[in-house]
Amino acid sequence: MHDAFYEAETLSDPFEYFAKAREEEPVRRTVDPVGREIYIVTSASAVSDVARRMDDFSSQFSHLLMAGNAHPEVEEILKQEELGTGLLLSTDDPDHKRFRAQVNAAFATGRVANMAPDIEVLVDELIDGFIEKGHCNFTDEFAVLLPTYIIADILGLPREDYGRVKEWSDAIIGLVGRMGTKESEIAAAELIVKTRRYIKDMVAARRREPRDDLVSNLIHVDVEGVTPLTDLEVGALAFETSVAGNETTRNTLMSGMVQLIRHPDQMQALIDDPSLTGNAVEEMLRYETPASSMWRIARHDTTLEGVDLPAGAVLLLRYDAASRDPAIFQNPEEFNIFRKNANRHFAFGAPSPHRCLGQMLARKELNIALPKILSRMKNIRIAEGSQTDYMPALLFHVIGHLNLEFDPGPKVGARLEGLVKARK
Repeated sequence: MHDAFYEAETLSDPFEYFAKAREEEPVRRTVDPVGREIYIVTSASAVSDVARRMDDFSSQFSHLLMAGNAHPEVEEILKQEELGTGLLLSTDDPDHKRFRAQVNAAFATGRVANMAPDIEVLVDELIDGFIEKGHCNFTDEFAVLLPTYIIADILGLPREDYGRVKEWSDAIIGLVGRMGTKESEIAAAELIVKTRRYIKDMVAARRREPRDDLVSNLIHVDVEGVTPLTDLEVGALAFETSVAGNETTRNTLMSGMVQLIRHPDQMQALIDDPSLTGNAVEEMLRYETPASSMWRIARHDTTLEGVDLPAGAVLLLRYDAASRDPAIFQNPEEFNIFRKNANRHFAFGAPSPHRCLGQMLARKELNIALPKILSRMKNIRIAEGSQTDYMPALLFHVIGHLNLEFDPGPKVGARLEGLVKARK
């Protein structure tokens, strides 16, 4: 029988399970619902140890992300249109080092390098869409749209196609989360195939006619001593960026607002002193850790925290458990925006070359959005019908849906009009 960890109830709220596992078995052997042996790693020390020991633990786990545990029909659909998977997420050096060097250089080029003005404009534009009503579907009208529009703009998608980024992300989550029905996974796989074709066509178009966007930058970036990217590699990196570039911001905005509303003294402190925003964002990331875990594979027989691991052993690094490890964080189950070491969280992975490349963009979006929300939306509260419980998923920690109510306020559209037109 598989471990209780894999029950939907535990996956929705795993922290009691983690606390016991950290104390008793920080490297815990389990059996998942399909009978596969998995070692769940819950302590900050063990998670960090695995991340550092790249000679012992491999990141080549793409087979576990997409088709490795899917229905046979899903695997057949995905084979219809091949595109590399997780080139940054699930490769080892020297390939990983090459890909990361290219992406770093591409992000440092042109308008992609400074998105702050666009983010500020977009935040106000989105708030303008509902501020006069005094209520909003915060998930769909803000939390989803902010990172989706930014990453779509970075990639160079036309604005009428911005919604595709959310569809792509949802399809990926539907497969890697491993909690969907057979029918939903088949639908997700069909959408992923369409997405791969769309991205391949976009890469071919940018090859013919470059623009000031990330895809063009990836095609034409020139890093000394590094082999240029192929079009398939550009497409895979663009796809990976489109998903990784919005999940953390979207989920942290929703869960962070819920926590601030539940801690009105801390919300008021942020309103009174916006300089607290940076640390508040780090605490939101620590407390929720939306990208909750990731895989590693033992390259050979080895040990971790005194546990013998055979070659090929599959490890699930629980970043959310490490972010609440009392060995690092005092009273870790408490939400506290004044926490002095909140930035030691694992929301972007453990310190290593594989730490999330998009962390700077996510932090920038959150640090711009939060003070604008709190200054423009007065007396914020959770509306009836919101689904603030967490959804059961293996690799992500996200609440269902958030509706907010607040005192109606004025638009600031007149100030934005010229900038919005310029950005379009």
